[in-house]
Amino acid sequence: MTFDFSLALNRWDVILVIVVSLQTAILAYAASPKAKSVMMTLPFPFTIVTLSLGLDVDATNVLALVILFVYSHSIRLLHDRVGVPIVMAIPTGLMIYIALGYFAAQITPRDETTFWISVVVVFLFGLGVFFGTKSRAERAHRTSLPVFVKLPIILVVVALLVVIKGNLGGFASLFPLVSVVGSYEARYSLWMMSRTVPMLMITLLPLLVTTHLTQQAFGLGGGLLLGWAVFFVLLVPITMWQWRHWPDPN
Repeated sequence: MTFDFSLALNRWDVILVIVVSLQTAILAYAASPKAKSVMMTLPFPFTIVTLSLGLDVDATNVLALVILFVYSHSIRLLHDRVGVPIVMAIPTGLMIYIALGYFAAQITPRDETTFWISVVVVFLFGLGVFFGTKSRAERAHRTSLPVFVKLPIILVVVALLVVIKGNLGGFASLFPLVSVVGSYEARYSLWMMSRTVPMLMITLLPLLVTTHLTQQAFGLGGGLLLGWAVFFVLLVPITMWQWRHWPDPN
């Protein structure tokens, strides 16, 4: 297995920088863990990276959710349990994602059977984790980190994805772009950040299924647009349920 680097940019890569910067800025300046949770759930980067790759949605996109789950909990455990500084825990989690995504991309079949088995297993896992665990009262926090400090970090992470995305295939679609800076901003509410992944397993999987079923008829862009409609139908009630069960930090 070889690891190839590419510096080729397309218009979606440029759009990705803008979108990730805006989403990260909104997330950073929102103090409430509830608001941060919503911003980290919106799959704008996923959509743009998928369009940039130009690959059909298949099992790799589904299984990327599992690697994202490992990434988010690795940061939480390293920082909250082991005591690793957040500025070291985040790049460690990122390297874990890249390593797992690279090796998984080499062995994951792209056939229909693997796709549907992956969908069922990951969806049931997401349901079990999301409804089987509880939100925790965590400290509200609004960033004090200036925009001119965050923007170079965002540019470096997006550039890293652009360079290596060909090696990750569909696993690049859920590469943790917003959550790299978002994890730093949410360092006092890392449990909340981790719970966004099982929430994505419930809401994003129907988007993936819709896109998978319609991408041949309507193209990848059309399939993603239809998938977003399904995503919002599920996101609103699940978010409302989560907020009703959110503990009072006081």
